[in-house]
Amino acid sequence: IGDLKTVLAFASERFTQDASGDFYVPLVDHTVAGVAMPNPKKAFIGKKLTETSPGGLRMIFAGAHFPITTIADSIETEDASVDALQAAKRSLAGILRKVLRDIGRKEGIDEQTIFFLQGDLNSRTILKGGRPYDILLELLEDRLLQRAIGYNLPGIPRGRWYEMVQHDDARSLPVTYKFTHHSVDRD
Repeated sequence: IGDLKTVLAFASERFTQDASGDFYVPLVDHTVAGVAMPNPKKAFIGKKLTETSPGGLRMIFAGAHFPITTIADSIETEDASVDALQAAKRSLAGILRKVLRDIGRKEGIDEQTIFFLQGDLNSRTILKGGRPYDILLELLEDRLLQRAIGYNLPGIPRGRWYEMVQHDDARSLPVTYKFTHHSVDRD
């Protein structure tokens, strides 16, 4: 599966690994002539655990390397009529919706399920008016897009996405590189 790897450690006396085993779901990175072209390195993989106590929680842990083609297109647009941040948020919301739909179909999600998604989302910072914004943080604060991600997905209970590690803004994120080369205004 390319270079996508995840590691999960757990207490075997408290949790059991789901008997159905690991899962792997490729994500589409490009569409050519209307045909989706999955990239085996752009995917999510994971494991499922269940608490051994009666009525225990079921947890799905997935690691992902997200496709960024549509997000990059949003960031790089030169069309002044397009709000690049809103377009990038919608692109990311579409990816999260696909992940939620696929995991729901493949693994099932109910009121006793917590889904943890950890991943490599390259280029999640966008500059708008010289100020950096984090696409994921902005999406998580957008109630309408949060509802749209899970809207009308069969078998998926109402829920929302959360960032496990809180960050005040894009400047507080650990960063290895940026997608575009622009200056950032310092407050």
